[in-house]
Amino acid sequence: MTVDDPINESDIKEILRDFLTEKWIEDPEVIYQDGPNLGDGYLGVTKAITVKKGETSFDLFVKAAPKDEILRVALNTHMVFKQEIAAYTKLFPAYNKFLQEKIGEELNLTPKCYNSNAEESREFLLLENLNDLGFKVFDKKKLLDEDHILMVLKNYAKFHGVSYALKDQRGDVFANLCQIIGDDILVLFEHFNFTTMLTIALDVLKEHGDGKIDSITLEKAEESIENFYELIKESMNCNHNHTILIHGDCWMNNMQFKYDEQTKKPVDLRLVDFQIARETLPVMDLSYFFYCSAITQENLDKLDFYLDYYYENLKDFVKKLGSNVDKIYPYDTFKDDWRRFCKFGIMMSICVSRIVLAETGETLNVAEKIRTDPEEARKALFVVNLSNNDEYVDRMSRVLKHAVKNKYI
Repeated sequence: MTVDDPINESDIKEILRDFLTEKWIEDPEVIYQDGPNLGDGYLGVTKAITVKKGETSFDLFVKAAPKDEILRVALNTHMVFKQEIAAYTKLFPAYNKFLQEKIGEELNLTPKCYNSNAEESREFLLLENLNDLGFKVFDKKKLLDEDHILMVLKNYAKFHGVSYALKDQRGDVFANLCQIIGDDILVLFEHFNFTTMLTIALDVLKEHGDGKIDSITLEKAEESIENFYELIKESMNCNHNHTILIHGDCWMNNMQFKYDEQTKKPVDLRLVDFQIARETLPVMDLSYFFYCSAITQENLDKLDFYLDYYYENLKDFVKKLGSNVDKIYPYDTFKDDWRRFCKFGIMMSICVSRIVLAETGETLNVAEKIRTDPEEARKALFVVNLSNNDEYVDRMSRVLKHAVKNKYI
């Protein structure tokens, strides 16, 4: 149950005002329904809105911040909304301007943003509703097959490629975007006590992983958790020649696919939630995505194939934009970065895999917990108590054995 719902009828009118003026729509019929509530969506309240006027109709999606100060402090609300609003209002328009000039196209990887407000305690985004355009979220409890993985990797190569070409050809524009997006991500990880959540998850593996995960592997995972924040710092500061602006939050709930009606294969993709976008290396996106969403044994065994597929698509798209990826980000450097930093995705998998496997009622009701015990909630905001840990242990057994075998941890 939502404890604090910031979107009332008055708010809806304010959010829609500029949009309706721009579209020359007066006195429309407005229909709206709740999206996932704060206890499910963690950092905001959402509503789906349909605006109708005669034959004209727009399907929209509102993402708004809580107004309650207790919730705002516990969720670090202003920071995460300011970050995402900057991505929609500054980053993507700059990318699209560059792409239009170079190849006459736009990125078309995110929902359109019709309106926003980054003012303290009034933050919101008004976006197009991807569900009504035929995009669907993949079942988060399932692992992706090759068709979905290749779709994601191809589009991340495109997303990253724009950043590399822009940095190469218009470094001042890229540098300004990096300033706007900011580099406070470590503050967010520390605010939500991410290493505590990782330690709690590792304790579950120690308790339930007997016979599947050996003690040496668990010790290596524990050491990686202890150095988690240092890994993030290092990835952002190691070599600014190769850093770009990344998506940042790469689990399946932040990807929506459109499918061919006959083949049922994915034909298009949209990325959402850019609250932890930042300047760092592309392998931070790739490892987060792969180790949280693609960890069948078959996919783990094909890792080199997937990395090569990503790199070739990156190379082709950067070339299309007029730059040379062999000079900007050589293949050997890319593979070295993977070996050095892919443990970020492995650590994210230890935590995120518990969230994706959770049944209804096994995740924390964030808003309720914050209102009753804000300090305790902040310490373990994303902790999940699974009633059945078998699938989680199986997944982590595969991932950690793979990581030790390849000397990633």
